[in-house]
Amino acid sequence: MRARLLAIVFTMMLLASAARAQPGPLFISEHDWTFRVGGGCYGLYQEWSYGDPKYGGGRHTIIYFSRHEFVANMRAGWLIALVVVPLGATGAFLLVGRGGTRRN
Repeated sequence: MRARLLAIVFTMMLLASAARAQPGPLFISEHDWTFRVGGGCYGLYQEWSYGDPKYGGGRHTIIYFSRHEFVANMRAGWLIALVVVPLGATGAFLLVGRGGTRRN
């Protein structure tokens, strides 16, 4: 009986030591505003990875334009406010003009 109990305890100790967490970040998609046209990907993708920043943890915002990708070190909301809104306002200004009516 004692040998059986020792065998069970020994087996449980072996199984407990084999179940260890692997190092590395856990990636979670926060924003995925991408779409594909033909062979290119366009849009913005933001992910959060849990883990140490020196091993790749933290927030990553990636801008896709066809086969090119640009990495920004800011949140997606800030990136939209600082880049997309001024570009849209400039485009609207050029399209409509200063008078508020469309030029012929």
